[in-house]
Amino acid sequence: MSQGVRKGSIYALIGQGSAGVFLALFDVFAGRWLSVEQYGLLKVLYDLIFFSTIIVTAGVMENLSRNIAHFETRKENKSIEQTIQSSLIISLITLILLIGLILLFRNWFTSKFFNSQSIMLIQFISGISILSIYYFHQGIFLGYRKFHIFSFGIGAKEFLTLAFLYTIIKICNKTALAAGWSFIISPLLIIFVLATIFLNSRINIKWSEIFKIFKKNDTFTDTLKFVLITETIFIMNQCILRMGPPILKMIATDSPDYYAGIYSAITMPLKLTRTILIALCTGLLPNLTKAYSQGDKKKIERYIHKSISIFVLITILITSTYFFFGPQIINLIYGKEFLVQRDQTTLLAFAMSFFYIGTLMAHIMIARGTPRISAISLFIGLSFMVATIALLKNKLPPINLIGVALLICNSIYFFLQSIYLLATRIRKTK
Repeated sequence: MSQGVRKGSIYALIGQGSAGVFLALFDVFAGRWLSVEQYGLLKVLYDLIFFSTIIVTAGVMENLSRNIAHFETRKENKSIEQTIQSSLIISLITLILLIGLILLFRNWFTSKFFNSQSIMLIQFISGISILSIYYFHQGIFLGYRKFHIFSFGIGAKEFLTLAFLYTIIKICNKTALAAGWSFIISPLLIIFVLATIFLNSRINIKWSEIFKIFKKNDTFTDTLKFVLITETIFIMNQCILRMGPPILKMIATDSPDYYAGIYSAITMPLKLTRTILIALCTGLLPNLTKAYSQGDKKKIERYIHKSISIFVLITILITSTYFFFGPQIINLIYGKEFLVQRDQTTLLAFAMSFFYIGTLMAHIMIARGTPRISAISLFIGLSFMVATIALLKNKLPPINLIGVALLICNSIYFFLQSIYLLATRIRKTK
C-alpha cells in the first residue's frame, strides 16, 4: 500500500534517521580507531564511491520515484513497466562507461587519491557497482511509495557497514585499506533482500522484451531526457556534499590526508542533521508530484510552505549550535587529535545550511516539472565555487578556502531557485 507525505516522511525519518546514526557512529569509531590521516584517506574512498554511484543512479532514482508515482496515479501500468526498463538500460550503460573511464585513468586515480594502493582502486570500482544495484531497487520502492521497504533498506545497510567495520578492525590492521571493505560487503545482503521483495511483489516487468524499448519508444526518450537533467543536478549536488576530501587531496600541498580527516570530522554532524531533511524530501517528492499531476493547488501550497518552514528552522538551529559550540562538539566526538577552529565550523555550517535549503528547492522544481532551473542555478553556483578556489588558493588555509567556496556556491544555488519560484507565483496571481 502506498503512503502519503506524513506517513512516508515518518517511515523515511525512521530509516534515514537510524542510517544517519549508524553512519555517524561509523565515522566516530573510524576516527578514533584510525589516525587522522588514515581516517581522511578512508573518507576520500567513501566519498568517491558515493559520488560515482550518484553519477550512475541519481537521475534514474529520481525518474523512478517521480514517474512511477505519476503513472500509478493515472493507472498506466504499461508506462510504469517501460519506465523501469528504460531506467535499467540507462543505469547499466552509465555504469559500464564510468568503469571504463576509471580503468583508462587508473594510474591517476591510484596515485592521486589512494596513495598508490591499487587494491583501493578495486574497492572503488566494486563499491560503485554494488551500490548502483542497491539504489536502483530503492528507486522502484520509492516510486511505489513503499517507504517502509525503502527505509528498511537504508537503515539495515548502514548498520551492516558499522558492524563490518568493527569486525574488520578487530581482525585486520587499523588501516583505511582494511576498513574500506565494509563499504563493499554491507550492501550485498540488503540487495538480496530487496531483490527478493521485488520479485515477490506484484510488479509485472517483462524482462525478456527489455531491449525492444529502443524501438521508437517515447517513454525511453522522455526517460532519458529527465534522467540527464536530474542526473546533472544530483552530480553537481554531490560535488558540494562529497567532494570536499578529494578536493583537499588535490589542493593541499602538505598533509592532504590530515586536512581531509579534519574536514570530514567537521561535516559529519552536519550530514547527520541532513538525514532529517532528506527524510522530508523523500516523503515529499512523489506526493508533491502527485499533487501537481492532479492540479491540487491547496495540497501544493501546504506541502511547500510546511517543508520550507521546517528546513529554515532546522538550519537556524544548526548554524547557531556550530557557532557557539562547534570546536567543542568535534573535540568531544573525535578526541583531542582533531583540532578545529570556530571560524572553520561556523563557515561550513553556514555553507551547508544554504545547500540543504537549495536541495529542498530542487526537489520542488523536479516535482513541478522544471528541473532545468535547479540545474542552471547549481551550475552557476559551482562555476563561482571553482573560480573562488582558483583565485584564493594560496591566500586561505585549505579548509577555510573550501568553506568560502561552498558558501558562495550554495547561496547562489538557493537564491536563484527562490527568485524563480517567487516570480512564478507572482505571475500566476496577476
